[in-house]
Amino acid sequence: MIHVIQSPFISNSYETGNGISAHESGAPNARGPEGPAVTADGAFSYRAPDGQQISISYTADENGFHPVGSHLPTPPPIPEEILKSIEFNKRNPSSEGAYNPSSHGGSGGHSGSGGYHY
Repeated sequence: MIHVIQSPFISNSYETGNGISAHESGAPNARGPEGPAVTADGAFSYRAPDGQQISISYTADENGFHPVGSHLPTPPPIPEEILKSIEFNKRNPSSEGAYNPSSHGGSGGHSGSGGYHY
């Protein structure tokens, strides 16, 4: 008699003769809209045509694919002036310049007062 054990876990890895390699492991750890969603961690690497070694590690889960690699573009840093302005606005909330839908009146026209407070 043969007993088959089914496992919800995945694990695979490979390396090719031209230097491509990959590995991944995962399991149904998260709740998805249609049942358990697999979360996976892995990495792959290869040599680009220009000779650069490309390496990416990642996590894939119910919130998407999250790659990390030194060659991936990143957003520029937020300027210091903007960071100061955001902090100031957090400490000093104001309704000035804020949209107020209840004052719009629903007329569809622009009578000058609109839904904005200045």
